[in-house]
Amino acid sequence: MPNKRSRKIFTTSNKYQTQIILLTFFPPLVICLFFAGFMSIMYKELTAVLLYNSPADLARQVSQWSVLIVGVLCALFIFALMWAFIVSRSLVGAFGRIIREMDEVIDGRSKKLLGARNDDHLANELLKRINVLAKHYIEGKK
Repeated sequence: MPNKRSRKIFTTSNKYQTQIILLTFFPPLVICLFFAGFMSIMYKELTAVLLYNSPADLARQVSQWSVLIVGVLCALFIFALMWAFIVSRSLVGAFGRIIREMDEVIDGRSKKLLGARNDDHLANELLKRINVLAKHYIEGKK
């Protein structure tokens, strides 16, 4: 029985985990940086409005800033959503096609090996091994 090596949770990750981690970590980081930059730029104006102006002036300023903040947050959300779609597609998008092609080989409707596309990152490594098994399976059915 091979030695079981324990995985250290936070010190080891593969390239696929790194992409998923970045996918979840990057958008909140960008939003925090946006707010930090916004507050550092608007600090003097914000304190002046809070200390020296009336509540009506404060409401007017907040109304003007809210349009900018909501617009930037919507743009960041759309960017994060598109990025999530691209990353998830490159990681696991090929599995539906691979399963369909494997079913064709298993049912005898196809004798071709499974191919991976250039953007099938995770599937490339997996398909090399699946093709070896498929060769054995196809040769065994003859």
